[in-house]
Amino acid sequence: MMMQNGQVDEETLEQARTFFNQVDAVNLEEVTTHVLCVAIRELVNQVELDDGIERRVRRARVRRAQIDTFVPMRIFNKMLATRDRVVREREAYLQKGGEEDPMMIWMTNQVLNVWKLSEPDMTYEALVDGLSFDKISKLFAAFFGDVVKQATQRQL
Repeated sequence: MMMQNGQVDEETLEQARTFFNQVDAVNLEEVTTHVLCVAIRELVNQVELDDGIERRVRRARVRRAQIDTFVPMRIFNKMLATRDRVVREREAYLQKGGEEDPMMIWMTNQVLNVWKLSEPDMTYEALVDGLSFDKISKLFAAFFGDVVKQATQRQL
């Protein structure tokens, strides 16, 4: 807060009023989550006969997962707490190179944390093998986009 002669400046007061007006306008009974239908590719082990010989093979199948977009505070707080660290790690990765982009790993883990609320058995490997980068980034935006925007606006 900017203070001049023991007084809070008008701009800071206006920001505080705006923040509290936004808080007052929230309807706490409103449920704002949605369920997304996400097509995910899964590899399934099968036994096939080839000229009378059994072979174990892996076949891809597409499944439609029903994923709730609700992000609990514990997951949101963890995402925010690790965001700055991963940005620093990514800068080092871009300078030195490496096998995997830390930002992609982090973003996928954030999506996984929310996905596991709907499907507790989902694994990191199954998620990265079953979804494209485009789908993972869209899910990240669906889960965290609005909440991050709101948190950023309130900090201003």
